[in-house]
Amino acid sequence: MIKNMIRTVLLVGISSLLMTNCDDKFDGKSGTRTITFPESDKVRQLIEYKNGKKNGWLIEFYDNGNLKAYQKFKNDEWTDTSYFFHENGKLSSIQFKIDKKKHGCWIRFNKEGGIYSEMCFKDDALNGYSHEYTYNTGRMTSKFYFVDGRQEGKQETFHNNGKRRSVAYYKENIPCLGLKEWDDKGRAINNKFEMQVEEKNTVMMDGKLKFFVRLTDPKDSDDVYRISNFSAGNEIVQIMHLEKKRDYHLLTLMVEKGSFLMEPVKIAAYRKTNFGNIYIETKTINAFVNNY
Repeated sequence: MIKNMIRTVLLVGISSLLMTNCDDKFDGKSGTRTITFPESDKVRQLIEYKNGKKNGWLIEFYDNGNLKAYQKFKNDEWTDTSYFFHENGKLSSIQFKIDKKKHGCWIRFNKEGGIYSEMCFKDDALNGYSHEYTYNTGRMTSKFYFVDGRQEGKQETFHNNGKRRSVAYYKENIPCLGLKEWDDKGRAINNKFEMQVEEKNTVMMDGKLKFFVRLTDPKDSDDVYRISNFSAGNEIVQIMHLEKKRDYHLLTLMVEKGSFLMEPVKIAAYRKTNFGNIYIETKTINAFVNNY
């Protein structure tokens, strides 16, 4: 019903533009410019201009006469809600803008009219749920949640057969602990890896206590951070990224002359999985040294 209402509104707008087109010839800078298909008198585009820039509607058609796109511009900039159609006449997508910014839920449809993507925006940033579906069957493949453009909370993906693929958690776009993944048969995937930590005490020489962190089967994309001891639940508060040196990541703690260090230090290693998610291993090491 909504799509029929949209089509009716657009047809009224197009008819109005076609009627005024005869009296509003394009003079090279202003008016309605008509573009036809090569070696044809069929209208391909109708574009409203003012002072040499697109101002008003841009309407595009397929060769068969069906509507392809309906957009509004101001000074060459797309400013308002746009509608796109498949060649068979069915709605392809709706894209909303308010004050030149992405807003509301952008929806894409397959050639049969089924939804296969919906993303919600506010002030140009993703906000709320973003869903993706298989193009033909309409099965959900992802269910993400955003706040001001950043992933927040539970994020889910699914295999094309409908079975769960992954469940991940984010806090302000930073991955949290608790990632779970499954293959398309529903079997859990083991992403665990080990961290080995070697301590090197050079405090008496240069006031440094060093830890060499090595990961089993290291990957180029691995990242290691020192994290807060006050991280709670599955949330991780990153403190410092550890520099990668050859086959290890280096954590250096400074111990000034006449002082000592005695505290647990938490580190977290981030590794990208075959599904593109981030799996995290954590480890606590005891830093105990004095520099008297």
